[in-house]
Amino acid sequence: MGSGCSTGLGCDGENGSMVLETPERLPAHQQVQLRNSGHHVPATITPVLAQIRADPSQVAPHHRNELTQMGFEWDPAAAEWNSVFLPALRAHFAQSGTLHNAPAAYDENGVSVAQVVEYARANPELVPERAAIELRNMGAFTPRWGPGCMNGLRGFYQAHGELPA
Repeated sequence: MGSGCSTGLGCDGENGSMVLETPERLPAHQQVQLRNSGHHVPATITPVLAQIRADPSQVAPHHRNELTQMGFEWDPAAAEWNSVFLPALRAHFAQSGTLHNAPAAYDENGVSVAQVVEYARANPELVPERAAIELRNMGAFTPRWGPGCMNGLRGFYQAHGELPA
């Protein structure tokens, strides 16, 4: 191949330009991810990025270094959190000021804020670090507090004579 891309990542090999699918041919979830990303990235680049994440060894080491310097997210789970889930959580938090009692319904992009928050609470070890930091800052991991909580604590204290440590 010529001086262009030789990794098989949709490059034509002659001049390194990418030959990619049109946005309309992308799977629906990838179209949603691109709409949610807030970036003016051609929709056709998503399959290439997914292919790179799936097999980084196909990218030359100096290109891997350059991608890393550009902030490329190598972990597929973190990429999904950053491009799909965090934008939905941020939007809900900006509107309501909390992630507690989020609606279980799916938004126009197929994300249920309530389900994402509950998943994160149940599986914190599976939440990528950057997403976990944002979720903590939005109070997603703090226990819910309400009038019923005090009644429960009083009942526990009356039954046991002390509160747990």
